[in-house]
Amino acid sequence: MGLDLAIDYCERAIKSGGLSPRNAGTAHYYRSLWYVQQGRLQPAIADLDETVRLDVLGSVPDDQRAMTFLQRGFLHMRVGNTNAALADLNETVRLNPGYASGYL
Repeated sequence: MGLDLAIDYCERAIKSGGLSPRNAGTAHYYRSLWYVQQGRLQPAIADLDETVRLDVLGSVPDDQRAMTFLQRGFLHMRVGNTNAALADLNETVRLNPGYASGYL
């Protein structure tokens, strides 16, 4: 399955309105990963923004939320948003102090 097809499937699922907040957050999260593989960093960050919003509504465990903040923090670093990157990495460590990647 190609990345465009995977992105399209996520898009359809998200637009259907039939997903729970947790599942919609998961769809946004995975779509962000595929956007990154295509080099489309801004849409990936936007999807992770939505994942963060939906994870709160979907009662996602802190260790999973930490992964979202970590991914978004790394993307913010790549596009030069240092303050946003530091905020996300700090949140990663707050949610999961044992997650070594958040200390970068």
